[in-house]
Amino acid sequence: MCATKPNSARAKSCNYSSRLQRQLLEQQQEMNRLQEVPQVPVANQGDPWNLEVPPAPVAPAGHKRTSLRGMYYNRETHAAQQDEFNDIKQGSMTVLEAVKKFEKLACLCPKLVPNKIEKVRRLMKMFHTDIAKQMNAGSSPPTIVANCISRAIRAENWINQDKETR
Repeated sequence: MCATKPNSARAKSCNYSSRLQRQLLEQQQEMNRLQEVPQVPVANQGDPWNLEVPPAPVAPAGHKRTSLRGMYYNRETHAAQQDEFNDIKQGSMTVLEAVKKFEKLACLCPKLVPNKIEKVRRLMKMFHTDIAKQMNAGSSPPTIVANCISRAIRAENWINQDKETR
């Protein structure tokens, strides 16, 4: 407060300036409140359920599948699946049926098919010899999985048409 007489002109101006200062201070506080960044709760703060359930660690792609496989399949089952994958042949299946079976077994044995080139090689080995010969008859052998499958389907169709015309 001002140190002047209460009814003087100077006292009125002093009251006016202190009122103005209060308003400015309130405006400044309001601006500070609006500019504050909301606090994000840390793991130890916030809701009680957050303390009871720890966050799950981030796992690399495919981690869940391999850990589940280890929990639900014993070694003998996994070894049998690997043997089946190594010995897979087309047999009496169509190309699409054989590819579906191949994909299923390849998912169960990912270490046996580490890259796309190995996948194409194993697919070629799985098909009938006459289909594989038709696929390799072109200027370049297939190097992409989709290309290999489409060539095998075409070769199978040509062979089936040949058999029908005979």
